[in-house]
Amino acid sequence: MQSPVAQPSYPDLQLSQFSAGLYPELPQDFNSFLGLNATILNTWFHPYHLENRDARFLLLWLEHPDDIEALLYGFKKVVDLFENTRALNTSLFPNILPGCEAPVFKSDEYYRCVIRQFGGSFYHHVGTCALGKVVDNNLRVKGINGLRIIDASIIPRVPNGNTQAGVIMVAEKGVDLILQDFDEKKQFTANLNGKETETFKYLKQTLLHSSQNRVV
Repeated sequence: MQSPVAQPSYPDLQLSQFSAGLYPELPQDFNSFLGLNATILNTWFHPYHLENRDARFLLLWLEHPDDIEALLYGFKKVVDLFENTRALNTSLFPNILPGCEAPVFKSDEYYRCVIRQFGGSFYHHVGTCALGKVVDNNLRVKGINGLRIIDASIIPRVPNGNTQAGVIMVAEKGVDLILQDFDEKKQFTANLNGKETETFKYLKQTLLHSSQNRVV
């Protein structure tokens, strides 16, 4: 988006939208993740965030032993890359991570402790509206007419890479499915004189434009 004060042909605004369920720890989580003032958020959300204690995902990180071992392998590869290549030539931070004082520094057990104590996620979650369970193979919500879900939530399992490419693929498939419905089901035109309404024309042109400008 380009604001009135932007240089010509130079968009200077990016719009982002997200939602979050209200729960007691939300102000502190927003403070940690986004740097927002937790005191202000506590006052602003009060009392609604105190009434819901089940809004967060239950993240079963590191539940399987292989989770730790996979991350240990990657951790050691990164340390080796930084410490033993001329281009990077950087030693691992020498201070012991609090809570990991017992294992020998830079041992496998030390790295496992660091992973358990300091591991995190970039929150590329999927599967809350999984294909086959919540939506059918046309991305339509089962049991609800006129509603599709076209985002990462329909991916049944977490991919072993970033979700962006998968979400783009899902979106493109969703466009094709909607266009197919527009061609097959004339109730979407909702016209009085046998002509397409302006709203329908706009929607169809937008979807066609999206379909023709695929990411390669």
